[in-house]
Amino acid sequence: MVCLLTPVVYGGEDTPGNTPGEFPMLDQVRRLIERNEMDSARQKLRSLMQDMGEPESEKLVVAYKLLSEAYEEQSLLDSAVYYMEQAWSLAKKINPSRYAGQYPQTLAYYYWEKGNYSQALKNAQTTKRYLNRENKSKNLMRLDNVLGLIYRDLGNYERAETHFKKAISLANQLKEEHYKGIIMANLGSLYQKQGDYNRAISYYERGSNLELKYEDYTAAGRSFVVIGELYTGLADYSQALSSLKKARLYNSRANDLVGLCRTKNAMGKLFSQTGAYQKARKFFLEAEKMADNQGARKQLMKSYEGLYQNYHQTGNPKKAFHYQSKYLNIYKDLYRIPEIVQLENLQHKLNLQREKNKNQQEQIEKQNTINRLLLALALLSAALTAVFILLFIRIRLSKKSLQQKNKEIHGQKEKLEKLNRHLNIAREEAEQSEQLKDQFLRNISHEIRTPLNGILGFSSIIAEGEINKDQRKEYHTFIKRNANLLLSTIDDILDIARIRTKQVEVFKEHFRVFKMLEELKKTFSFDQAYSKGENVDVKIDESHAVSDFKLYSDATKIRKILVILIDNALKFTREGFVKIGMKPNGREVMFFVQDTGIGISHENQSMIYESFRQADSELNRQVDGMGAGLSIAKSFVEILEGKIWFESEPYRGTTFYFTIPHEKVA
Repeated sequence: MVCLLTPVVYGGEDTPGNTPGEFPMLDQVRRLIERNEMDSARQKLRSLMQDMGEPESEKLVVAYKLLSEAYEEQSLLDSAVYYMEQAWSLAKKINPSRYAGQYPQTLAYYYWEKGNYSQALKNAQTTKRYLNRENKSKNLMRLDNVLGLIYRDLGNYERAETHFKKAISLANQLKEEHYKGIIMANLGSLYQKQGDYNRAISYYERGSNLELKYEDYTAAGRSFVVIGELYTGLADYSQALSSLKKARLYNSRANDLVGLCRTKNAMGKLFSQTGAYQKARKFFLEAEKMADNQGARKQLMKSYEGLYQNYHQTGNPKKAFHYQSKYLNIYKDLYRIPEIVQLENLQHKLNLQREKNKNQQEQIEKQNTINRLLLALALLSAALTAVFILLFIRIRLSKKSLQQKNKEIHGQKEKLEKLNRHLNIAREEAEQSEQLKDQFLRNISHEIRTPLNGILGFSSIIAEGEINKDQRKEYHTFIKRNANLLLSTIDDILDIARIRTKQVEVFKEHFRVFKMLEELKKTFSFDQAYSKGENVDVKIDESHAVSDFKLYSDATKIRKILVILIDNALKFTREGFVKIGMKPNGREVMFFVQDTGIGISHENQSMIYESFRQADSELNRQVDGMGAGLSIAKSFVEILEGKIWFESEPYRGTTFYFTIPHEKVA
């Protein structure tokens, strides 16, 4: 999803160098920038900076700032960041309180535009500390807008909406109608990310009207990019194309190369959705080249993502994997991820899936060949039968011979119909496999990126921001919950890979079952991150428990099975209890996990053990997870030569049972 940028956020109320005439030697540079003569402006600035005798003067600070602005106007973000860092570094030595209201705020915007969210938050927090003391309303308005953009991209939509609305309120108080239009467009981008496209379009159109009123073609061009994307999402392709053409026009008027790069990415997405893959690829490649030249790595990542999907959809797995690798490398760098799921594992899974699809396709082709041969045989049989009938008429064969031939034809027809039914079943299985593959890829992307965004964003706030004890505790809980979810997702992927490749090993030992149940009860009772409800009690059924009972089996796998069943029960239980227990029964031990949750509907019970399935398979479902837990639990039970089953009624709870063979201790 393309995010709407604000115009340059610098330009404070009393910062040195903002007023023409304050430093006359720099006024000529300002006029060159106003006439969009950026190359001449940069050459003039470098010449003036060489002639400045004072290495730590406010004139040099302003010169660095103007040079940064000149590069930003040409969308050369790396150079813009470098010279603004120089300006802020020198300003801190001279008078930090005088410059801190806007220079780090400008850096926060630049880093956000590049996609470096940790640096963006660091500079925004620096600005906030100074603005809280100085209470400069215009700078506060701009800061709230930048913070809204950062939190929006980190996935914290509630905080993002709060900052955008604060910025709009300040814009109304200050009668900043132009800037209000920009913030409204940004608020529209937030609703776009939440899937509320009609509401997003409403805010973008209101914002773009104000931007055009003040001839802010940079902001207007970027607003129309997102309006085009929204209409693409609503499948209104004519409106989408019209909006993107407007975006390209305003990008050109403003000479906004990063905005033009965004427009080309959006064009690629539009033509991909309409099936014009070659045309879409052309736009993605143009956007890739521009983003690389401008240092706009966030847009470069979007170009790679579009190219990966394009080649994947057109059946070129080698190219698709090439661009997917580039996309993941930039993603890891932008979000500062220490370690992402290894590409080799993902490629291995893709190879396995591709091989499976190839085998299924070969099976379908084989069935088609058999079907054609049988059809030819049936036609040949029919022709022979016609000949026999003519011969029968001519030589007056017996009626019994004719009946026998008709019976043979009927048998051939039944065989042909049976083979057709088998072919239809094979085709349906192939289609279902493709759907499961797509759902698996979507689930992995969602279940890994969502917690990583939260972990990194709030880790940066804790490390770099001035927050109180309650906020630190809240952020720590958020990080812990997302870290547990990420580890659980990776464990599930590895378990499924081992199960599918038959690499699961069994290590048997004697262990005390009741002790294991007590440890699990303590773990889930103390860790409130597992429970979705406030009044859920985890307890042990002691009616059949024997405290010193020992079982000879794989304790690690039995613990994993119980953890999956207990975790699943807690996810769907808002109040009541989750009860765990065991019961020795001759040559086997029966375990069970009972809950008072919402239960399983009758129509969903048949698919409960399927991998990557949930009753609600959309990525915005209320319960986290890939839907692979029960599939893993069933596989482990069967590997241990046991059985698993369940009893459930909607809104009355569910009880899962499984048995494990028992060898008595000598």
